[in-house]
Amino acid sequence: MLIKEMDSEISRIIDLKGMMSFSISMVFGTTICGYFEGKLITILDGSKRVLPMSIVIDGELKGRTYSVGDKITTAWSGDADLVITQDTKISNLRMQASDEYYLISPMYTQIRFALMELNTETKGMLPIISIMGMLSEPRRYSGIEAKVYNLVAERTKLLINDLIEGREITAENIVGYGIGLTPSADDFLLGISSMFDRFGEVIRKEILATYIEKYLHTTTEVSGCMLRYGIRNKLYPEVILEYLEHSYSGKLRIEDFLKHGSTSGIDLLCGMLCGLDILMKMHDTIRDIEPIE
Repeated sequence: MLIKEMDSEISRIIDLKGMMSFSISMVFGTTICGYFEGKLITILDGSKRVLPMSIVIDGELKGRTYSVGDKITTAWSGDADLVITQDTKISNLRMQASDEYYLISPMYTQIRFALMELNTETKGMLPIISIMGMLSEPRRYSGIEAKVYNLVAERTKLLINDLIEGREITAENIVGYGIGLTPSADDFLLGISSMFDRFGEVIRKEILATYIEKYLHTTTEVSGCMLRYGIRNKLYPEVILEYLEHSYSGKLRIEDFLKHGSTSGIDLLCGMLCGLDILMKMHDTIRDIEPIE
């Protein structure tokens, strides 16, 4: 397929590396998504407008056969045109559930300490969980910023409490909160979902999925697809899968999550932390963790 238009950052990557290859993580309608070096790449139908970190092809995607796991390569062809080629190779991107509950507390501690060391000016969901008291002494905000953060924090706390109790979520909507193709709250909810899948918490995963699906229409098309594939097909950003494939001892390599996105990566970690917190409280294994001085 010939390329009609692309984001300047993708063009820079291809000029630097000569090509860009990634496996398809999501397929729907006129859009294909995948992750390259932790960044979400979107391939759009020729009728679409170019978006950040996206490629618009010269033609239609409709009618073409793509599957999750297929390899997509973007490179210069012999006649100096940029083209996309496809290598069909189905890969299993699903995580396996586990009952290794002894890992929950160390993972929680590791992620919490990493988040506490971040700049307190960080936007997204980090101020929300700080207000909720999950990191250390809650930071105080003022003006319209305080009103927005407190509102989202209140809804998030209700959501988490309902999940701990294993009941229908009564909290008002947070899906779509934030800016960008994948708003902060969406990455946050995906982080919670990934921990439920990692430890086989089927009931609460379904409760969360029902809540997310109720409000999918309030977020972006790309983010809605990301959430749908995560909650129904256990497909998560590469940075989460790589983290779960390795041991959880030592210090978290937070730079890997920052490469995924300075805000998105942190929002995923905030969600993972809350997911682990829910699991610990469910299984009565929560421990008091002293704040880092």
